[in-house]
Amino acid sequence: MKTMLEKKVKQRGYTDNDRAFITSSFLKSLRHTSNMKNISNKCFFDTLHDKIINYTKTKKIIILCNPLDYDQIYAYMIYDDDVIYFTYVKQIFRRLGKAKYMLKLAFGDAKSYKFDYPFKTFASEKMKEKSYLDINYNPLLI
Repeated sequence: MKTMLEKKVKQRGYTDNDRAFITSSFLKSLRHTSNMKNISNKCFFDTLHDKIINYTKTKKIIILCNPLDYDQIYAYMIYDDDVIYFTYVKQIFRRLGKAKYMLKLAFGDAKSYKFDYPFKTFASEKMKEKSYLDINYNPLLI
């Protein structure tokens, strides 16, 4: 039986049409974080743009979208077996369980999840406080 959230979103995989949105939202979300704000724009955008493009080609990606319009992305998660590279939820859809739902889709239904993450953001630091997450910041994964 589907939950209310599962009825309101469609889960799908990545397509090349998603690249611009993912790249833009990823870069904008990271640009003013404490670890990135003192890096020059050229270095920041040139380096991370290429990394993100590589992630879209080599990592697993879950996308949550409007069930009536698959091009309207609500949230996405880039991950592999024990690393979450980035999770993004559009601001209007935050605090509705979308990130937790993507964890369930990616890693199964568990009481707790353990993984590493390479990008320290306000959201990732808030996620560390969740009792069901055991996450480890590891910038070497970038």
